[in-house]
Amino acid sequence: MLVDALDECYIRREREAFLSALQALRVLQKTSVRTFVTSRPFAQDIQRAFKNSPQVEIKATESDVRKFVRNEIENDPDLIDLIMPELKENIISTIAFRACGMCVMIAASLFLTYY
Repeated sequence: MLVDALDECYIRREREAFLSALQALRVLQKTSVRTFVTSRPFAQDIQRAFKNSPQVEIKATESDVRKFVRNEIENDPDLIDLIMPELKENIISTIAFRACGMCVMIAASLFLTYY
């Protein structure tokens, strides 16, 4: 089961209910369900729920952000003709500088045998 952006479930009561359901699946020893959950790292309830699970932190480098933004601008037919090269570089540099270090916490809670 893949759960993307769990932290974007802003209604805390609903998120807690969902986390409880995931924990219940974990308790079932005979289940073959594996989960992969993505979330930003600031949600403490999610951190607690997956504290004993393998976690991988992914950080976008400035180079990654530059490539992504450049690709988005250059592949948007509306933007490619509107943005002058100097402005494009300014946009790319500003976004890359401000976004550098943004990360996604991935908590992979694996049921049964992963390997």
